[in-house]
Amino acid sequence: SAASTLALVFIIVPPRAAVWLVKGSRGLILISAGAGALAWFAGVASGALWEVLRKLTLDTVYLMIAPFTQDIGYSPDDAIIGVGEFFVVVAPECSGLEGIGLIVVVLAVYLWSARARLFFPRALWLVPVGVALVWFGNAMRIALLLAVGVHISPEIALSGFHSKAGWIFFCAIALASIAYVERSPFFSRDAKALPSQGPRDWNPTATYLAPQLVLIATSLVTGLFTIGVLDLGYGVRVAAVALVLWVERARLPKPSWPGSWHAPLIGVLTFGLWWILIPAPAASDVKLFRSELAALSPLAAAGWIGVRVIGSSLVVPVAEELAFRAYLLRRLVAPDFL
Repeated sequence: SAASTLALVFIIVPPRAAVWLVKGSRGLILISAGAGALAWFAGVASGALWEVLRKLTLDTVYLMIAPFTQDIGYSPDDAIIGVGEFFVVVAPECSGLEGIGLIVVVLAVYLWSARARLFFPRALWLVPVGVALVWFGNAMRIALLLAVGVHISPEIALSGFHSKAGWIFFCAIALASIAYVERSPFFSRDAKALPSQGPRDWNPTATYLAPQLVLIATSLVTGLFTIGVLDLGYGVRVAAVALVLWVERARLPKPSWPGSWHAPLIGVLTFGLWWILIPAPAASDVKLFRSELAALSPLAAAGWIGVRVIGSSLVVPVAEELAFRAYLLRRLVAPDFL
């Protein structure tokens, strides 16, 4: 797999160009690699906190749901809590406490990168506040999981909601915390100048990354209510990305015509590599997918397949190309990536 990855990298960036990119961007590459390693280590290490915070977390969940029902089953020693006949066991690996380690790394990298425009040491308050918010968000996630399981569907609660809600809470807390610091005169020197500024200049980074970020965000939201392997909310994802592309169409690069002859050839070769390298899906997943699709009406099934084809061939690839080739690869060459 390592050799395949290296070969694919050299298909995109020739070896001589890769050496030049590494030399010119070694600081950014080292920071990114270090942040990734720290995030992994922090996520693993924070699991040890579960023994310390288990009772406090479950007590908080109990207090959140107690005003709405009296039919609560609760065993903090066994990490079990439930309402009525719906119970969950909060295991350490899915407790959400890994988010504490991850938020420390994310905020530490942000504070270091923004150190020139932030007031220290007051900006360091962002880390303990972020940790507290992530911990509280984890308790709220468990409470909402119980609410979904009791009032909406146990299958939804234990499928999409269970796996996606934690990421939504984490992303919302991390992004909102950083956005607040950037706009707060208490933390940021630049925030004092914002009210007197005129209309902001166009931000090309936002234009190029917005479609991909919207794609990720909507996939997380629709995934909350997905049971099995068939995402019935896929059309929402396609519509949201298409809307962003339409709004930003005047600022996006224009397609050239006629197209280059080698682009279709590269597409065919890439598809062949994908077919060879990507393992086939498990037979059980294929069977489940077919059964879920067959459960739809013929019109709904045809509509879902049509939207899937449009999304995977026309909309999603454009969002990914804008983010990775049009922005990221050129951003490694120069800050003025345009």
